[in-house]
Amino acid sequence: MKSLHPLIVHFPIALLITSVLFAVLAVLIKNKRELFKDILLGNLVLGTIGAAAAIISGIFAEESLAHNNKIHEIMEVHKTLGYILTSMFTAISIWLILRRYKIQIKELIIMTSFLIIASGLLAYTAHLGGKMVYEEGAGVIPMEKIINNQTHEHNHAETGEDSHTEHAH
Repeated sequence: MKSLHPLIVHFPIALLITSVLFAVLAVLIKNKRELFKDILLGNLVLGTIGAAAAIISGIFAEESLAHNNKIHEIMEVHKTLGYILTSMFTAISIWLILRRYKIQIKELIIMTSFLIIASGLLAYTAHLGGKMVYEEGAGVIPMEKIINNQTHEHNHAETGEDSHTEHAH
């Protein structure tokens, strides 16, 4: 069975980064603050739950993923940051749930600052995941192997599409 990690991981990333947007809006737009805090809370909680699912799926993926030392080094940093970030987002979620109706602007600014820092780390963690796959080839079947196992090659000339040949720039 293929790993579920690539299927799961994009949702918490999107939800958590979206929560930062609504935290900033809650700070900046006073007359819509309560609405933006509600949207922030929903995105944050769902994103945090999704991050926990991403960690679980990542643990299973790690066990079955063929990888070299370079990928392993990147994976360890990626995994450690995933644990740290999920802990941070969990703490911020609990903070917001407990303080939802009492939170004042200074506290909201502090929370938003933590969310901005956490989302920056989240972007870096996502970059490391992409680097493992797109630069180092973790979990990817090389195209040469796929083409060699096919009975015929894909040919754009038959369909009128552009060629895949290399162009000098």
